[in-house]
Amino acid sequence: MVREVYEETGLTVSHLQSCGTVEWFNQNPLYRRLGFLYKTTHFSGTLKQSDEGKIYWLPLAELNEHNTAESFMKFLKIFTNPTTVDATSKIMNGSLTIIPKDA
Repeated sequence: MVREVYEETGLTVSHLQSCGTVEWFNQNPLYRRLGFLYKTTHFSGTLKQSDEGKIYWLPLAELNEHNTAESFMKFLKIFTNPTTVDATSKIMNGSLTIIPKDA
């Protein structure tokens, strides 16, 4: 994970905390993709652009459905809400359904 973040952003991260998973299903061919989500406040380096799109910082309060990627706001719930730990989609890259943590 540390290497991937560095390759994509130029940032060196540490003290990663696991905060949830995302699961997608594909029907043809039949397979499942599982993403593991981590967060941290420990990073250094200079944010760099990548081939995958423009990278920039925004305050959390300014993030919304119009200025983020599809399903990003549902991902954000996993990162910021301790009772939301997982999400799933019935189709690959489809809309996500949040799965709340059992109380």
